[in-house]
Amino acid sequence: MGDRVILETPSGSLSLPVVGVTMDFASPQGTLKMLRPLYERLWHDDTITLAFVEVDAPARIEDVRMAIAATLGSKYQLRILSARELVEYYGEQVRRAFGAVDVLAVMVLVVVLVGVADAVAASVMERTRELGVIRAVGVGRKTLWKSIMLEGLALAIMGITLGIAAGALLGVLWVEDTFPALLGWVLVLHVPYAVIACGAALTMVVCLAASALPARRAARLEAATALRYE
Repeated sequence: MGDRVILETPSGSLSLPVVGVTMDFASPQGTLKMLRPLYERLWHDDTITLAFVEVDAPARIEDVRMAIAATLGSKYQLRILSARELVEYYGEQVRRAFGAVDVLAVMVLVVVLVGVADAVAASVMERTRELGVIRAVGVGRKTLWKSIMLEGLALAIMGITLGIAAGALLGVLWVEDTFPALLGWVLVLHVPYAVIACGAALTMVVCLAASALPARRAARLEAATALRYE
């Protein structure tokens, strides 16, 4: 507010004062608004590419759309969108840009499945003699199976905690700094609680599934055989 903007026009340089600042998502580079007669006079351009129409009653939006389409639509090949449809269009473009994230999420879950299974299986093999001692002092197979499954669950909880913390940090950085710096758009941070809950549940299921086979192997160990294991 109060600064002056120097613009180069076909009619020469133009110095204009900044009398107001508003949010506008029409262009990621930002938008300069001025009186239309001033623009027509200095740029020698009386055409438009974008028009916003304000309707006095929400119930009449569809009627106004049909009237514009009937009178001007075919002549100027107009694309007529409501404010809600425009927001949905932008949202769809963002979703398409990040569509590959779902594929990456599936790949990550597969890696988690293999990694946790390998880690728990290695842990069981390294502790074969220890597990034999546990079995020898009277610990039941079911209890031993539960303890190995709990190890897999603990890995899942640790991973979920670290993932949520890292994701929250990256989300704040993208919304508060990266997007405004790259696109000039000011966004509102939204936490997808349902997606986080679904991802956490899937991670727990995958980790428990990965722990099932090593846990079964540990539960089937014979005490005498395990004690002789080196």
